[in-house]
Amino acid sequence: MTFRQQDNCLIWEMAQEKIQIEPWGPDAFRARGKLNRSIGAEDPVNALLPLEQPEPIINIDTDRASIKNGALTAQITSHGTVRFVNNQTGKEIIAE
Repeated sequence: MTFRQQDNCLIWEMAQEKIQIEPWGPDAFRARGKLNRSIGAEDPVNALLPLEQPEPIINIDTDRASIKNGALTAQITSHGTVRFVNNQTGKEIIAE
């Protein structure tokens, strides 16, 4: 399992799995996951329009990592569990 930062993205990888979380406009994230493939510009075009990318705050520890974008923080554990939290209230929005 590894965490790393690539540009404005937080990336988690384990074996053949990969999760990438990146800011997507103010107070929002785009989260993508793939098995056995890289995530990048070569992916097919989809319905998401490119947005101005804010500068996130990324923290990486040995067993967890987080990315903060405005009012939201996305956290990921060493096992690949992703959790989105409202920074103002501290309440969990969704986790998987």
